[in-house]
Amino acid sequence: LIYLGVTDWLEEDSLRWWAFAIAGLQLLFQTNRIIELRFLAHHESRKTSRIRMMVGIAGSLLQVLLILTNQPVLAFLWAVIASSALGFIANRINLASAWKGRQGKFDFSLAKNALSQGWPFILISAGAVLNLRIDQVMLGSLAGTAAVGIYSVATRFTEALFFIPDAVGQSFTPSLMKTKRERPFALARDFQRMFDVMMLIGIVISGTVIIFAEQLVLTLYGSEYAESILVLRVHAGIFILVCMGK
Repeated sequence: LIYLGVTDWLEEDSLRWWAFAIAGLQLLFQTNRIIELRFLAHHESRKTSRIRMMVGIAGSLLQVLLILTNQPVLAFLWAVIASSALGFIANRINLASAWKGRQGKFDFSLAKNALSQGWPFILISAGAVLNLRIDQVMLGSLAGTAAVGIYSVATRFTEALFFIPDAVGQSFTPSLMKTKRERPFALARDFQRMFDVMMLIGIVISGTVIIFAEQLVLTLYGSEYAESILVLRVHAGIFILVCMGK
């Protein structure tokens, strides 16, 4: 941040640098995922699922408010970081309550072993991030920043909904683990029930977004982004596949 602050005096357009620095602060709150995995391992994922759902809704409402009040780009980045920080604090309070005053200790050998075994997943995660954003980079190179804005308006709606199948999938995990341990013959049936629920959620939400896409875009963004309506309807159909993938 200090380096980027210095370059602010040297670079005429330093917005991208500040945006990169602020977005990088979000990495500080990625340890929140470790807390979620702890609750998942103890069959208590409902606590973290509720937190993720509430934080996701609050973050989306905050971004809508920023849009309606015509705030600058940096305000949206700070809003994302605020949402991540809120989720981290809420999960940390849950963890302190579960530990009841006990303090965890850092195990360097365990961390080293986990890192040595987890590097394939690191590469997979990096590839997933690139796959999620490469379309906007390519669109910007081929059609300009205006087209990226039209496309981003549509994708933000559906991406804001991605936490729903993730939360529902996590809520099924404890029961599936219990079924595998106590009644393995019924595991396939329970998996089918989960897929049925996820499919139903995907169809209902996708259908709702497709039907009301025009009202959503025109109400929140105005007629200047009318071209995003078709993109939103197409992207909403992908939500069904996202649900099934969870």
